[in-house]
Amino acid sequence: MYPFERYMRKLKSYEVQPFIEEYENINQDRNVDLLEWFEYRITELMNKGDERASKYLLYLAQAPIRRVTYYNYVRL
Repeated sequence: MYPFERYMRKLKSYEVQPFIEEYENINQDRNVDLLEWFEYRITELMNKGDERASKYLLYLAQAPIRRVTYYNYVRL
């Protein structure tokens, strides 16, 4: 199973649903970016030791990191 499929399974199992509802309540008052808010919220809960924030949700919140912007290769 690919990592993306594992994360999608987490989303489909409604592990993220409470956070989506919390975001929708917050976003009614002000314009907040979902990705930035989700990363902040999960990191905050992880630092507090809250059980709702698993390491998989933290990985999902941090999103993929693009370290390589250009790769030079040789054609044979």
